Amino acid sequence: MVFAEQTVPLRDGSSLTLRSAGPQDAEAVLAYLEGTTAETPYLLREPGESSFSLGQEQQFLQGRLDSPRDLMLLGFYKGELAGSCALVSVGPFRRRVAHRCEVSIALYQKFCGKGIGTAMMTALLAQAKAAGYEQAELTVMAENRPAVALYERLGFVRCGTLPHNMKYADGHYADAYWMQKSL
Repeated sequence: MVFAEQTVPLRDGSSLTLRSAGPQDAEAVLAYLEGTTAETPYLLREPGESSFSLGQEQQFLQGRLDSPRDLMLLGFYKGELAGSCALVSVGPFRRRVAHRCEVSIALYQKFCGKGIGTAMMTALLAQAKAAGYEQAELTVMAENRPAVALYERLGFVRCGTLPHNMKYADGHYADAYWMQKSL
């Protein structure tokens, strides 16, 4: 899905530029994936687990552009990549779940607390609704209180807890919440 570039105002009076990720962004996106996984324990992969080559990432991003209902959105703050968010169909070829999408977001830590996450998720949810989705879903680590608060402010509700959702390298487990929002 192609998202027409937009500039949205932020709380501090600055602005955020939002646009679709494309093959030309592959190198920056791979660096972003490594950078964000190194900064937080709340993402699915460990540092070094990104397995896409540059060419594979370019193909993946082209696939997002070509998809009628999937989107990867990049946010740029003062010209610098701040983060990305995505929406993906739960079952692209399954009629019974075609009304549902999964959403996700991650920001570099230095960009947190500026309203960037709110702006990105608001734009993403509007695109999900425009694409015909009726329900957005996500999984968030229960310990990630700022993210849980963001999702609740955006109208997501907790629908359950996934115990031991992640197991870390040191052997400890962390629970996650499954959250849902009607669009």
